Amino acid sequence: MNTWLHSWLSPGGSVARPSTPALPGMWREMSSHRCSLAHADPSRPLGFSTAAHPHLRRFLLTPGGVKRCLPFLFLASEFAYKTETLHPDSRTASPEHPQDEKMGVYKERGEQIEPNRKLVSWRTNPTSSNNGRPLELLYAIGGTTSGVERYNPLDHEWQILGSASSQRSGIGVASLNGSIYAAGGHDGLICLNSVERYLPETNEWKRDVAPLSEPKQETAMAELGGYLYCAGGFDGLVCLNTLERYDPELDRWQKLTPMKSRRQGLGLAALDGYLYAVGGSDGYSPLCSVERYDPREDEWATCPPLRSCRENLGCVALQGKIYAVGGQDELTELCSAERFDPSTNRWTPVRPMRSKRSKVNLAAINGCLLAIGGYDGIVHVSTVEAFDLDLNAWRRFGNTKSRHPGGGVSVIQMATENVESFESPWSR
Repeated sequence: MNTWLHSWLSPGGSVARPSTPALPGMWREMSSHRCSLAHADPSRPLGFSTAAHPHLRRFLLTPGGVKRCLPFLFLASEFAYKTETLHPDSRTASPEHPQDEKMGVYKERGEQIEPNRKLVSWRTNPTSSNNGRPLELLYAIGGTTSGVERYNPLDHEWQILGSASSQRSGIGVASLNGSIYAAGGHDGLICLNSVERYLPETNEWKRDVAPLSEPKQETAMAELGGYLYCAGGFDGLVCLNTLERYDPELDRWQKLTPMKSRRQGLGLAALDGYLYAVGGSDGYSPLCSVERYDPREDEWATCPPLRSCRENLGCVALQGKIYAVGGQDELTELCSAERFDPSTNRWTPVRPMRSKRSKVNLAAINGCLLAIGGYDGIVHVSTVEAFDLDLNAWRRFGNTKSRHPGGGVSVIQMATENVESFESPWSR
């Protein structure tokens, strides 16, 4: 135990990203390594480095510091061990869990799946529904796993399609003109400024896109008015407030007026001709602030703040409102959710998710919200939850085939010509 604790306290290992030098931030950083604590090899130092947290190092090296921390370390390791073996979200889809292969609506543990439950359904012709909505496919891109997954609402299944030409996490992802763009990120060594685009029709990646103006990870990207916008991030040294716009005809990124606040791990959503930069972190603590960009005036304006500070949140616009879900505050990962109505200029709470999720991806697909993956404070999860706007309720919605920590999601309209019918995700 002394050898193990000494190796944990020793300098070295990976340097954690900047966070507030306060005990809540330190505990959150310690919590992110609970799985490592449970399976640590006494002969090998762990990845956590107290060199990045001098306050924590000084605290632990005081006469009573180690003694006071040992109960927490013991509980963390015990909890991680039990979670690895018992936590339902920690498993991947496998033959032993065939229900994970289908994207069905699940109830709480111990309850049966409701058969043929139909909350919303619509029929489609080859290109659109009776309500005028085109059928959409959801793609999960990149992360520490470089693969691409597609969710097809026709059969409610995820399918692994292939890999990106480079592995990167902390990327910005958005679709434009039928292609999905992955910008920036971190390859495990350095922050990147390169941009790739994925062609769903041919299932191939192209590296024919101009690079970003600067390297960055934990950035956010959105499409508005035929352009891609990339906001905020972390360049390896400082948190950024930059905004740049990509013109696909000129194949060029242009720097625009920076945000009022520095933000990494932010949400970026396009609504009614504006861009909304939501939450994130200034490099030291999570943010509640929100600002809106007007591309016609090239100006940012302050909006009402979130009800809860959130970094690494999921954020998307749907039916005239902006949804912000999950993320993490100064103490823990969050399951809470809220939405912004521009007509009332207010954030209001909605029903919280069933699981805590930071680094969660949020997508609006065929009139529904899907919260995909994330980190629950113990493990990176592959579970998916679906939100019914009419019932204000979340339901478990199966699993992705693999986890995509640090990745992103994007929605593409379906181009197939042989679709006969489609039922919404809520029809099962």
